[in-house]
Amino acid sequence: MKTFLLGCGAQKAGTTWLAKNLSNSPEYWNGGIKEWRFWPYYFDSNARLSQLYKLEERLLAATAPAGRLIQEKIKWRISALQYPKAFLQDIVDNFISNGKVKVLSDLTPRNGTLDIDEFAYIKAYFKESNINVKPLLIMRDPFERIWSWVRMTLLQKGC
Repeated sequence: MKTFLLGCGAQKAGTTWLAKNLSNSPEYWNGGIKEWRFWPYYFDSNARLSQLYKLEERLLAATAPAGRLIQEKIKWRISALQYPKAFLQDIVDNFISNGKVKVLSDLTPRNGTLDIDEFAYIKAYFKESNINVKPLLIMRDPFERIWSWVRMTLLQKGC
C-alpha cells in the first residue's frame, strides 16, 4: 500500500535532513518539492488569496540565473494555490501511476497548525485513492531550538 507522510512539528527540527535521507530511496517522492506549504491555505481561501499575491510579488523579484530555482518553487506553489483540487488530483495520479514509488511526503512544519477536522479531511482524501496517511511529528529539544534561533539571529545581524 502507498503511504503519504504528512510532516508536522517544529522548524529546525530536522525535516531537511529527513527529506535528504528519504530522497536516497527510489521508493520515495515528495511531489516535486520538500515543503508544499499548501494545506493551511487549502482550508482557508482568504489566506490562500493573500498568499498568492505575496508569491506573485516574490516571483517578480526573483531574477535569473541565481533566482531560477526560487522561481521554479514559487511557480510550483502558485499553481498549487490557484488550482488546489487539480493540484491534489495531479499529485495523487502521479503517485499512483508510479509503480516504484511507495512513499509520498509533504514535510512542512507548519502542517502542525492544522486542526483535527483538517487532518481528518486529508486522511479521507487520500484514503479514497487507497493511500495511507501517516502524520509525522518531528520535535526538537526546546533549549537547542532557542539556541539555534539566537545563533541565526546574530548571524543575520552580522554579530
